[in-house]
Amino acid sequence: MKLYTEEQIKIAIDEARSLDNWYEWAYNANEIIEKLTPIELPSDEEINEMGIDVIIYNDTKRGWFVEGLKFMRDKIQGGNK
Repeated sequence: MKLYTEEQIKIAIDEARSLDNWYEWAYNANEIIEKLTPIELPSDEEINEMGIDVIIYNDTKRGWFVEGLKFMRDKIQGGNK
């Protein structure tokens, strides 16, 4: 899933509005989207690595930390995945 900021969406809309007609927009839509930089959410493996880096000594707290990161990532993606 790719996530974009409000500012990036406004830029894309402005670029699309600058085109002359619907056909030109449809043809250039992928080019407009490719100019944007999506927010990348971490994978499970990256989250586990963050947990190792942040909490080294207490395995119980590390588990909570990792589960919290996964929970927030899944919520950002639109629900419980």
